Amino acid sequence: MRVKKALSNFIGRNGVKRLNCAQSVAAVYLEDGFLSEEEFAALAGSGYGRAPEGCCGSAYAAKCILQKFGAEKVEQFDNAFIAYAKSLACKEIKSLGQIKCFQTVKKATELTQLLLEKKQ
Repeated sequence: MRVKKALSNFIGRNGVKRLNCAQSVAAVYLEDGFLSEEEFAALAGSGYGRAPEGCCGSAYAAKCILQKFGAEKVEQFDNAFIAYAKSLACKEIKSLGQIKCFQTVKKATELTQLLLEKKQ
């Protein structure tokens, strides 16, 4: 369900306002209190390759959520996302030409959910 919501946010379907990749991932966790409204708003500047250190916005948003649950969750996310996308950097992912932005939104949301459900 969260993945569908995140994709709807990114594509702007089902009457939902279109969001950037970072906010698309974050929005589905906002109602659970994993991010504050201020943290969510700050992600407006983290899409389109503008996340800190050139990180993929989808991955950056996921990491913002997961960091609240410990460095181990972030490391697990990084490893799994890199295995999928071959990088955490937006420009590198795009240059490989194998994965589209909507796919990073999907994968980041899936991995975040998986890691949040996983016991410590």
